[in-house]
Amino acid sequence: MTEPQIRDYLLGLIDVSELENVDTVTTDKVRPYWKVVDMIDEGEFIIEPRHLVNICDEVLNEKLRLETLDNFAFILIGSDYFTWDTETADGERVGQVLFEWNNPTINYALTMDNVRQWKTYLTTGQRKMNS
Repeated sequence: MTEPQIRDYLLGLIDVSELENVDTVTTDKVRPYWKVVDMIDEGEFIIEPRHLVNICDEVLNEKLRLETLDNFAFILIGSDYFTWDTETADGERVGQVLFEWNNPTINYALTMDNVRQWKTYLTTGQRKMNS
């Protein structure tokens, strides 16, 4: 999975399956980010709750594996291209959900029930998570 693939998916230019099909090298969190992920050097893309809600829907519709959430979040968090507004409630929710997706062993497990709860949190701001 690369930054350009994520951007193209979020813009509706490619199918979600492209995020997993092309992924021959995983971001194992050991190798440097820039060696694993094809980074976008210019511009910025603002991640909004609706983007993550779409990802939740892809998982709930079984078009994206649960395990992919961790890799997806890792790339967004490490990126200089993707960003979110931490000064707003929406941006705070985006940051919180990405952190939880990227750290399932210290936060919430990557389960279908939790994906439903993340979707609710992203759309309403209300939380009721299962550990």
